[in-house]
Amino acid sequence: MKSFYELFVNELKDIYGTENQYLTALLKMSLAANSRALKEAFVQHVEETRNHIKRLDQVFKELQENPAGSHSDAMEGLFKEATDVAKADYDVLVKDAALINCAQRNEHYQIALYGILKTFAKHLQLDNAAKLFAQTLQEEKNADAALTKIAEDYGINETALRRSA
Repeated sequence: MKSFYELFVNELKDIYGTENQYLTALLKMSLAANSRALKEAFVQHVEETRNHIKRLDQVFKELQENPAGSHSDAMEGLFKEATDVAKADYDVLVKDAALINCAQRNEHYQIALYGILKTFAKHLQLDNAAKLFAQTLQEEKNADAALTKIAEDYGINETALRRSA
């Protein structure tokens, strides 16, 4: 890459690929989840993820850039892990704990990317893009916090531990 702007567009394509791959993973995880609260959290985040993709489309359009070739190698590994967990023959609460684990890894990756993109957009004086990234960043943080709350408040991790001991 020759310029900071090209680096920004490269990261933008990475998050675009990430969101599209994660959408598929979320759908699979929602079907595999046992806990009603976890299923609902995944379904809610499917809708948020669709909105994240729309925002990214808006940024690409404003920049007159094409998202073609958007793919995230990092997300591919996380997606495979989530798919494997969804198919695994685990105790239902162990599976829910594993699904939360996979989802939070994805959320943390996205939180990092949106934080980077927001900062890059500010440096490039792309105020609307920075605003959209900040909005999505907050939603990703909220999704991560909701997953932690489900694991703790519904006792998924604790019960999974007891069942597998």
